[in-house]
Amino acid sequence: MGSQFPIKQRLEIPKTRSTPQVKATTFTKLSSQGLDPDSVTRLPVLPLTCAAFTSYGSVIEADSDSRVIPPLLNKKSVSFGTATKIESVADIQNLKPKTQVPSLSIFSCKPWDAEVLADGICRWTPKCLERHPFSSQTFTPLMVHKSGEGGIDDELRDHRLYLIVVALDDANGKPDLKSLRAFVGKKSQGISYFANIWNVPLIAIKEQLDFTSLMYETGNEKANCELIEVNKDSEIKIVCDMDKLVQEIVEYYFK
Repeated sequence: MGSQFPIKQRLEIPKTRSTPQVKATTFTKLSSQGLDPDSVTRLPVLPLTCAAFTSYGSVIEADSDSRVIPPLLNKKSVSFGTATKIESVADIQNLKPKTQVPSLSIFSCKPWDAEVLADGICRWTPKCLERHPFSSQTFTPLMVHKSGEGGIDDELRDHRLYLIVVALDDANGKPDLKSLRAFVGKKSQGISYFANIWNVPLIAIKEQLDFTSLMYETGNEKANCELIEVNKDSEIKIVCDMDKLVQEIVEYYFK
């Protein structure tokens, strides 16, 4: 596929956060989910980039070519010249410093099966949205598990994809449906949600995927995380569609 796409380019992180202006579209063929087509928001799944994600948090990634590292990030040689340190790659937020403590965890995410439509589109139907009002939440991929054997398959390392769905908060403390976005991340990309960003729990694609997770917690689960159901009986109805072209672009640009 090398000649099909132009030379790789990386977008710089904007200096300010702003609400995305691209609107999600509605979809009309949803009978397989039992959802009313007129009330469902269809989210096209897009490749994860720093610029596209800037309203929701940070994308954490390195590159063998240091020239593509965003200029807003400070980089320097450390460890007697054996490593390059890129500083402050994510905004780690603790909005209740007197009551919250850091928590480093491992999330082992099982894959959610996508519905494959006749035109090759992969569709996911999320079950819930959640947010952490007082802490950012950072995820960094670790490894993929080979199906049925529990080991690591080198051929699968380039297919470690995961689905990210996010939304801003509206004036009533609910997800702002106009700001809903869906992205597909690769094995080399971590993410860090800002505090109070609504998100669907990470969905591993094809294979189980492990992440480290860093956030601040109070010890009170209800205070740490607010969760609302979507689809079925909820007023919020969402499907996420990834077409073949996006799958090819992700494999090419982020391999």
